[in-house]
Order: sequence, then structure tokens, then C-alpha cells
Amino acid sequence: MHRQTAIDLIVKHQVEQLSDDTRSETVLGWFEMGGFVVGDSFIENLPTELQHELSSGKMPDNPLDRKYDPLLMDGKHDRYAGVKNSYLLAYLHQHLPNIPFDISEISGEPATLFACPCCHYRTLTSQGAYEICTVCFWEDDGASEPDDNSSPNHMSVAQGQINFAKFGACDRDMLNHVDPEGKHKYLRASH
Repeated sequence: MHRQTAIDLIVKHQVEQLSDDTRSETVLGWFEMGGFVVGDSFIENLPTELQHELSSGKMPDNPLDRKYDPLLMDGKHDRYAGVKNSYLLAYLHQHLPNIPFDISEISGEPATLFACPCCHYRTLTSQGAYEICTVCFWEDDGASEPDDNSSPNHMSVAQGQINFAKFGACDRDMLNHVDPEGKHKYLRASH
């Protein structure tokens, strides 16, 4: 199975598992953002009817309607861009054992992501753009050398690395924000 098909199945499964409250909150959040125009790059992959509805500025009558599933799915696809094929395969076997075909391998290459300067897992789509690593919760401000001080993280890169080795996060207080499966999802750069 190609990785894009696997990701589609995983994302569809995750959207089906959302509570009504989460579904409603997420859909309404899209509409509250507002300012969309049909064809905007931000919404261009959505069905045309949904693009028109988003650009109308009118809040949905029933945010639980399944016609909003593409909104819920859209943001989740990006989360799997650099995820290892082995993780996708394991997820399918664990969470979707009843899919109607046997899957023994995932083909296609994950997107090449940049390594987080703190934990060295490849989770970042760009460098120094203040992205937050899902594995260790380091905010990448461009600090990369051990002695570099990172303003948003309030510590040096070396201190973040020590904390990651000790606690599994750049800071003990951030432990509840990290993806507990992150170490299994992403490749780790040699450092």
C-alpha cells in the first residue's frame, strides 16, 4: 500500500473517533477564522461547495454534519508527512485490523524533515521558524549549537538536550505536551 493511502485511512479513522464536542469546536473554529476566498491556497484542496460555504462567512447550522469531514481531515494529513512507514503500518494493524486487504508493507518515502536541535528527531518542516517539535516540545528559534541560548525555550540548546535525556521533553513542565508516540514516528538524525 502506498503511504498516502495509508495516511488517508488513518486520518479517516481518527476523524471518525472524534467526540461531538471536538468535531463541533474544530469545524466552528474554521468558520470563525473567516476571510477565506474560493481558491485560496489554504482551502483549495477542499470540495468546491465547502470552499463556497467557508467564504460566505455564514456559520454552519449543524457543525456535526459529515460534509465537514474534509475540514477535519485536512489538518491531520500534514501531521504524517515525515512519519516513518513502519509507524504507519503498525498503526493500521493496531487500529484498523478489519480493513479488507492484507497490508504487509508501506511504499513511498516520507517527506524529509529537519532535525530538531534539541532531540534530533526529524520533525520540523523548516529551520528557525519557531515550529514546535512534537517529540520534545522545543521551539525552534534557530539556536542550534549547544551553547546557543534559546529565548523562547528560556535555556541553552545543551540544557534542552540534557532535559530531553532525563525527562523526555526539553523541559519537565512540557512533558504533558509531547507526542507520546513521537519517538516511534520520526527518524532521528545522527548528531
